[in-house]
Amino acid sequence: MAPPLIIEILGRTDQGITRPFRCLADDGHHYYVKSVGAHWRSVVCEWIAGRLAEALGLPIAPFAQVELDEGLVKAYGDHDLAPGLAFGSRVATSVHEFEPSLIRHCHADFRRDLLAFDWWVRNEDRQLGDTAGRPNLLWQSTTARPVVIDHNNAFDRQFDAASFLDWHIFRAEWPTIASDLVRQAEYAQRFTAVAARAEEFWRELPHNWVFTEDGTPRITLQEIQSVLHRADQPDFWHSAPSS
Repeated sequence: MAPPLIIEILGRTDQGITRPFRCLADDGHHYYVKSVGAHWRSVVCEWIAGRLAEALGLPIAPFAQVELDEGLVKAYGDHDLAPGLAFGSRVATSVHEFEPSLIRHCHADFRRDLLAFDWWVRNEDRQLGDTAGRPNLLWQSTTARPVVIDHNNAFDRQFDAASFLDWHIFRAEWPTIASDLVRQAEYAQRFTAVAARAEEFWRELPHNWVFTEDGTPRITLQEIQSVLHRADQPDFWHSAPSS
């Protein structure tokens, strides 16, 4: 099946550091699109982490590789867009920004699952304090459920375990996970099963996302797998992830 073709670029958003472009595709959906301006390595991380989250059953916003036509990109005139395939996160309906008061409305299993997932993929970018932060979650009012977005900072080479545990939106769930050996074993089993699909997800990546023009890899499958394979290590829950 051909990827959705972007037929209209509606402008940049103010969301996050990458400030994705809101676009309309020929499948009738609107997408938040990230291209060369978001840096291809982060787009790779977003794709792989998103596919892992999907496989685990997390309520992530639907996403796809979308096609940007060269003529449309030239006409729009922004160097942060490049012709070819880009990352597109479908715009969810009836959503608004996640607020601290909504934490208690999230099921405990979801809170623990997302905390464990972010620890696993080294995603420190889901922080929320008492009044503000960057949780990379939305709240869908029609279903009264959270929607998970943005994994471009997964597989962080400078991951700080202490900061993660101090600021993650669902950090209050950590003692429950850290003290429950049965739960830890269940997560390890789930993560190991999904990690086995990393190569499958890797093969879905466009060549120019992974390699520079001179053929240098921006990130390797081995780097990603080394992060994911920590899940079956005895000290996974008790120490900072090692490089």
